[in-house]
Amino acid sequence: MPELTSDEIAQLATLVRPRVLAALYHKFGSSLGPADAQVAADDALARFWQYRHAYQAARAPLDVWITA
Repeated sequence: MPELTSDEIAQLATLVRPRVLAALYHKFGSSLGPADAQVAADDALARFWQYRHAYQAARAPLDVWITA
């Protein structure tokens, strides 16, 4: 994956955050509070950035890969 600017990273996070949050609420339901969900989404996006080199678009859409 090519290097992204900080603006592009922010746009990416804005685009995928709702999908990440939906996946978290689907998995954990009402046991996950809003603050915990935000922290978990931040962690997922940070892990995506850490392992971005492993992403292969041919295998899965980006939001699916991040939520997995």
